[in-house]
Amino acid sequence: MKKSLILVLLAAAALLLPAGAAAGGWSPLQLALWHPAQLVGEDTAIYGLRANLFYGKNKTVWGLDLGIANTTSGRVGGIQAGLINGPGALGGIGVGAVNSARRVDGLQAGILSVAEDTVNGGQVSAVYNKGRSVRGVQIGLFNSAKKLKGLQIGLFNAVEDSPVPFLPILHPGF
Repeated sequence: MKKSLILVLLAAAALLLPAGAAAGGWSPLQLALWHPAQLVGEDTAIYGLRANLFYGKNKTVWGLDLGIANTTSGRVGGIQAGLINGPGALGGIGVGAVNSARRVDGLQAGILSVAEDTVNGGQVSAVYNKGRSVRGVQIGLFNSAKKLKGLQIGLFNAVEDSPVPFLPILHPGF
C-alpha cells in the first residue's frame, strides 16, 4: 500500500513539472526516496522544493530543502533542514543534527556544524562548531577557527591565528 502511494505521488509530481524544465537542467520539485531513486537526476538544479524521505542529492537547491539526509554538489540557497546536511556551499539557513558545508553565508544550527572554508554569519550548535575563517559568531560548547573576526561563546574556544589561541567562555577576534 505504501509503495503504491509513493509511486502514485511520484507519477503525479512528474506530470506537474513544467514542460522542458527537467530537460533544461532544472526542476521546481524534487522528491527523493534514496539517491538515485528520485524524481529528477542528481545533475538537476532544484528551484522550489526538494523533499528527501531518506537521502537526496542534487547539483543545487534554491528554496526549501527538507529531509533526513540532504546533499548538494553545488550550493543551497534558502533553508535546508534535515538530520544531516552537506557538503555543498550554504547561502541561507541550515538546521540539522550534523551540518557540513564548504562555505557558509548565513547560519548553521544544530549539534555539530562544520565549514571547510569561510563562515560569513554564524554557527550555533549544542556541541561543536568549526570554520577555517569565521566572520561572525560561533556559539557552542566547543568552537574552533583558524581566523576569527567576531566572537566565540563557549566552554572551549580556539583560534589558531590568535595571540591567545584558547579562551574559555568568550573569545573576541578582531
